[in-house]
Amino acid sequence: MKKVLLLAAACLLTLGVSAQSLVKPWSDAAGAIKSSRVSAKANGAVNKAPSKALEANQYYCGLYTSDEIAEYGSGMAYAGISRTATIFGSDVYGSYVGFKVVGMRVALCADVTDFGVFVATSSTSSIDDKLVKTIGKGSQGWNTVMFEESEQFEIPSDDTEFITGYIYMQNNTPDPNYPGYMTDDCYSMSILSNQEKSNVILWYGNIPATQGGSGLGWYQIGTGTLSVQWIVEGELPGQKLIIGSFGPQKNFFAKDEEVTWAMDVTNMGSNTVSSVDVDIQLDGSPLTSTTIPTTLASTGKKTLTSSFALPSDITVGSHTFQVKVTGVDGATPTGEIVGNEKTAAFKVYVESVARQKQLIEHITSWTCTYCYLGYNVLRKMETDYDDIAWVAVHGNQSSQTDPYYFAACNQIISNLNSGSFPSAAFNRSFISELADGDATLAYGLGYNASYLNQVVPYLRGFIDAASANNPSFVTLDIAQEFDVDSRVLNITVNGTGVEQAAQLLSDCGMNIYITEEGLTGRQYSSGSWQNDFEHNNTLRAVLTSPNGDDISWSGDNFSFTASYTIPDSYVVENLSITAFVAPHPGDIYNMTVNNCERVAVETAATGISLVRDEQAVPAEYYTIDGRQLSAPQPGLNVVRMSDGTSRKVVIR
Repeated sequence: MKKVLLLAAACLLTLGVSAQSLVKPWSDAAGAIKSSRVSAKANGAVNKAPSKALEANQYYCGLYTSDEIAEYGSGMAYAGISRTATIFGSDVYGSYVGFKVVGMRVALCADVTDFGVFVATSSTSSIDDKLVKTIGKGSQGWNTVMFEESEQFEIPSDDTEFITGYIYMQNNTPDPNYPGYMTDDCYSMSILSNQEKSNVILWYGNIPATQGGSGLGWYQIGTGTLSVQWIVEGELPGQKLIIGSFGPQKNFFAKDEEVTWAMDVTNMGSNTVSSVDVDIQLDGSPLTSTTIPTTLASTGKKTLTSSFALPSDITVGSHTFQVKVTGVDGATPTGEIVGNEKTAAFKVYVESVARQKQLIEHITSWTCTYCYLGYNVLRKMETDYDDIAWVAVHGNQSSQTDPYYFAACNQIISNLNSGSFPSAAFNRSFISELADGDATLAYGLGYNASYLNQVVPYLRGFIDAASANNPSFVTLDIAQEFDVDSRVLNITVNGTGVEQAAQLLSDCGMNIYITEEGLTGRQYSSGSWQNDFEHNNTLRAVLTSPNGDDISWSGDNFSFTASYTIPDSYVVENLSITAFVAPHPGDIYNMTVNNCERVAVETAATGISLVRDEQAVPAEYYTIDGRQLSAPQPGLNVVRMSDGTSRKVVIR
């Protein structure tokens, strides 16, 4: 039986477990804490009730408008009368300004009592009810609630946010057949993760302080798409198109490539659209026109794609292109085209260089009960591929401070817009399939060990595809000098770029991390503490700004220097330097690392690496998740040597 339980504790995904939320509280109100969901096996999918037929002038409005219901339900562990809701802003209802909200529908994954719907307007620390309508009983499937005329309201033209959701009785009856879980009726929430729009999921209930809460209040319990929709009523014009997201399908194009691009078009007219004509300008000058065929029904939305060839004399570097809809169904538009004349940027290159290392920024915490699963994934990835630069960034998951946390960690986590432990960014590439509707560069790593053989090549496929779409334009070389007496490490990163590398990478900065291998300490795992867990590739210092330092180019090359005094408590032979060039954080869809290199810290001014004690013998054996063994076992073992060093050894 697969169930989803929303807790302040952990979050298991379909393939395994992805855990503690890092998301900011919805508001500054008392009681706003960090929470997310837990799942396990389920007793079959939820029945999908058919949609209620609407009147000719009525439409569904919400984060999505289909009849889809979550395959399995979600629930909270805290019993009592509760509310669950999401936010409808102008990006959701903007197409229906002036229409009336005449009803709502709510999808439930289980029957509930004390059921009702509500709409409220939000402020920074509270919500004020605009409408509450009590029904009494909610049934599995879609529940349609029509409003009395006095309860209806007009959709405004401003940016008012509406908290939209439902009231229900949350049960937490223990399931006698599945210890640790509740009975099926406790999992009523339908939360989808594969819709185009995702938003915060809010819950109002009583979470006691002993369980990480602040009593009765509003809590953010994660992100996703809650199955709540308005029913709106009004008359659509004959022709009205809304042009939404627009841009090239990648950031860099070779000089002899065609530029592929896409734009989202919503048809808010009553007539079906069969084609749109667009004019294209390149760097402000007319380039070409094209007709894009489609079948776009009333209130429907599609992503239209096309391409254009670059002129033979196009220069290497940055360019812009603009599209404008000039015709609908072969004729001059008779209605409104909202958001017309979209402009986007791209870059043209002639040559590229090999990618040296794949940067993986791993978000973890010692108090995260499922973070050991992320270590499992990355240990196997590091073993299977020889080009991995793994950096474990520690955050504070609870009120306890992680011993490997420092201020720069928080900035890195924020830059990646990470929403959960454990997670990881792969070359800071936005990978829509892994983001699953969220605006994040850090994707869940909570996969059970039984899936590792499938998960690691699956993730590697996305890494390689993203790298192919983001070619590298500079090769990095790391030179270093280490003074044993003063423990000062001087680093020089030399960059050798291709033609126009300085322009192609004009938005990029230099980043330098120091990591330490083989740190043994506490880790909360599966509900209990491990005191001898091995923390690998732990971020110990950031020698640049966490946002990257500006690069001073000399033509298409550069030299960047940094200095670091290594604390006495750090084991020098276990340290590594990771240097990478990447755009300064901002637009998460354009932060992909251009190139990355990693080397071990050398321990002599001559540049000769420290020689390990060849007489050292194995002293202790550990599994890759930090459990001590009485003897080595088949597979990957971590061996602690008699000289204090650690090695990974595969026993066959």
